[in-house]
Amino acid sequence: MKLSVQGVSGMPDILPDESRRWHRLESAVRAAMQACGYQEIRTPILESEELFVQSVGADTDVVAKEMYRCQAGKDDSQRTYCMRPEGTAAVVRALAQAGLLRGGRPRVWYMGPMFRHERQQAGRQRQFHQFGCEFLNHAAPAADVEVIGLCADIFGRLGIAADVELLVNNLGRPEERRAYRDALREHLAARRGELAPIDQERLARSPLRVLDSKEAESAAAIAAAPRLEKFLTPDSQEYFARVLAGLDALGIAHRVDPLLVRGLDYYNLTVFEWIDPAAAGRQNSLVGGGRYDGLLARISDSDCAGTGMAAGMERILQRLADAEEWTQDVYLGLLDGEYDEARLLRLAAAWRAAGLRVQTHLQKDKIGGFLKLASSSKARYAAFVGARERAAGAIAVKPLRDGSEQFSLAADAAPAEAARQLGEQR
Repeated sequence: MKLSVQGVSGMPDILPDESRRWHRLESAVRAAMQACGYQEIRTPILESEELFVQSVGADTDVVAKEMYRCQAGKDDSQRTYCMRPEGTAAVVRALAQAGLLRGGRPRVWYMGPMFRHERQQAGRQRQFHQFGCEFLNHAAPAADVEVIGLCADIFGRLGIAADVELLVNNLGRPEERRAYRDALREHLAARRGELAPIDQERLARSPLRVLDSKEAESAAAIAAAPRLEKFLTPDSQEYFARVLAGLDALGIAHRVDPLLVRGLDYYNLTVFEWIDPAAAGRQNSLVGGGRYDGLLARISDSDCAGTGMAAGMERILQRLADAEEWTQDVYLGLLDGEYDEARLLRLAAAWRAAGLRVQTHLQKDKIGGFLKLASSSKARYAAFVGARERAAGAIAVKPLRDGSEQFSLAADAAPAEAARQLGEQR
């Protein structure tokens, strides 16, 4: 088939067979969040561009290169909007706007599409999906540990806990990073010729991002760079030590990576990533997060503590085994001269109310045409009434999976009895 209109590049469809794996991931996320007392929040896809310029940082790749921007109609032509590139800033904005950050300690989670105009590759699309959580107004290291532990719980529910690795680092506080940034910039500027072109560009805009480079050309200069930990105060070091102790208490294995930074400007103190060690290069990061005290102050005249994480759902889905084949219980039809649309719809509704998964054959057909579609429906049974069944006061039931014998149900059998017989092997 030749379509005159195609889908947008980098924004793939999620088709029915694939959606089953999504359901598995979504169910694990919901169960873990609810178990830990997190409530769901949903924010709009469209936000003010200034929200991300002020919170994420104008010099970050996300804001400088990757955001989808748009303008409203003539009456609002002076304001620029964007499709959300990440979830944390939007969630903090929503909670603050609703007055939920005054006095309380909200624990919230979200799930949905994000948008970045990036070069497409495996595990990276322009529309991608994230789930994440935010824990606000709590400045204790234990809050960071709780968020990291939530990730471990989700991986355990998905059966991939043994396939992932946790990396952690201490970015310190803003004043500590300023001194370190100056020292790092001086070191990298002296070895600029050893940096890959993309890292030379990052050096001018955000020197810390060079530490996170995956470019082999830059490796030697980065390895010789000064370490942030030497610029941290005892207070910041003690904070991070308590985070590590909390992870040990939960039995969560981890590795301190002094080169781990995050691509968003609002992080401080704890940062972390869950990675897939078997994946190559940039596509091995599954979850990223950390503490972001000070983010609210970037967009308002108030401030609060905060910690959270965001996970790339497509990347996690690549690690999951195929979901079980989708099935339904019954493909139901009234054949040939017995076809009565109203009767068919009533019978299907009654069986569904009793708990069966029923798909209807909404057309007048002979037994051959009916069974052909029933076989392709992935149902376990084909149930039908023809002239013979009508005369006998019965509904014929043909098993479609195991080749067992056809049998009958009484036409006036209670829906609960039909559900007992047709749903018991589910």
